[in-house]
Amino acid sequence: MNKIDKKSKVIWNLESIQTFLMFFAGIGVIYFFFGDIKWVWKLLLIGLLYILYNLITDLISHHFAYKNSEYQLSDEILFIKNGGLIQYENTIPLNRIQHSDIEQSFYSRIFDLYALNIYTAGDSHTIEYIKKDVADDLKDKIIKIITKVTDEHEKE
Repeated sequence: MNKIDKKSKVIWNLESIQTFLMFFAGIGVIYFFFGDIKWVWKLLLIGLLYILYNLITDLISHHFAYKNSEYQLSDEILFIKNGGLIQYENTIPLNRIQHSDIEQSFYSRIFDLYALNIYTAGDSHTIEYIKKDVADDLKDKIIKIITKVTDEHEKE
């Protein structure tokens, strides 16, 4: 089994902190305009505590999400395992893959990591936070296997 890059935990933490700061700024704006209303500060305190709780649980769950993120490509299937406290396992038959692409998010650009998106008729799957050469290699292998299977079906 292949693992995603360890820097993925840093990216997830940065995304959680960004969300926290956006909500914190929203709370500041609400307090600025409505701070003189007596019950608003109680509501904002409850909101702030809820946001802090979510931030802490996110930071803890990122460890488990990294630990459980794996993938493996064989001649017939692509196996993707991910998730934090709830784990997801996807077995994708390669002959069902219709399209794949490689993308890079804002934080992934900072760490030079990429995501390989795989599309089937009914769903899409992503292997996130892998190096560019790994993503290209996986995509090329998938394309070679798919074209090989397609050529064999056309000859029959």
